[in-house]
Amino acid sequence: MRKNILFMTVLCALLVLFNGCDSFVKTIEETKSGATRNENITSGEKSNALKAESQNEHSAPIDTPNHGFLMDTSALLRAEEALRNRPELRGKEIFIYMSIQFYDDYRIYLKIQNPDNPKYVDSYHYDKGRWSDSKPVILSKRDIVSKNIVNINELPFKNAHRVSRIIQDKLIEIESKSKDYNVYAITSNNKIRWYPRSLTSDRSRYTIEFNADGSLKSFDQD
Repeated sequence: MRKNILFMTVLCALLVLFNGCDSFVKTIEETKSGATRNENITSGEKSNALKAESQNEHSAPIDTPNHGFLMDTSALLRAEEALRNRPELRGKEIFIYMSIQFYDDYRIYLKIQNPDNPKYVDSYHYDKGRWSDSKPVILSKRDIVSKNIVNINELPFKNAHRVSRIIQDKLIEIESKSKDYNVYAITSNNKIRWYPRSLTSDRSRYTIEFNADGSLKSFDQD
């Protein structure tokens, strides 16, 4: 009788242990997944142009020229319209602050000058066809918001499609195998600068530059 009780006790303990391990592993995997997501968000918040270009390695690969957010002009227009129609932005001028990042898996990260208080900045995240609620951005006393903004009318989302289309054509032209990139726009000093600024093939590296409207300005081999 005592042996049976002891056996059942040990068996119950083992079951609890195994179930606990499974839960622990699941928690790790969920945390890892969430951490990866947060890394993307953090990288999306970076406004430095050099850092923005280096983040291209985190982009979702584009399988074909006709698929993905950057090739979907209708989806880009819907995303912009949805942003303009948010209650706190509807009918107001919208100024993009420092950067906007477009990801081919239908995500956008951007920061906007607060329309009610020009000294403030809010961040927004677009995912699964919806914009997140705004989140306040912490600024330092050295940040001069007015010097790093561009009106959204000068940076319509459809221009990201133009940049992406040119990049894909140039990758084919230089016989590059790379499809791993994102499209960024930096608004530092009230000027629009599109990224990436370089493309590579197996044997060469090229510098690419865009006009403010996303059209090609120059493309040269280094």
